Amino acid sequence: MKTLIIDDCRAHRALLGIYIKHFDTMGDIYDVGSHQAALAKLVDIEHIDIVFLDHDNKLNGFEFIPEIRRERPDIKIIIMTIERAENLYLLAKECKIDMVYKPMDKKDIKRYFD
Repeated sequence: MKTLIIDDCRAHRALLGIYIKHFDTMGDIYDVGSHQAALAKLVDIEHIDIVFLDHDNKLNGFEFIPEIRRERPDIKIIIMTIERAENLYLLAKECKIDMVYKPMDKKDIKRYFD
């Protein structure tokens, strides 16, 4: 499986990558710190199965979803956020994506690689 992690925090990307490798030992993991870099990966890499997308006050993941969908309409998207606001949950449902809350642990990630 090919996974793209989009998060402006390098430490979060590294930790998520470790969790993913635990469940998907043969998969490829790409990580970027900006939406621009993510678009380049989506264009350059032939097939990405899943995207973990950060949402916070610096990197608004929900605003980036339409751009991802233009490049890869069928890709699985998971929003990662620390915000536990009901409006974000409803927005995720409306966008037909999953949402996980930070801080994450292995069990939050495992279900995507079963």
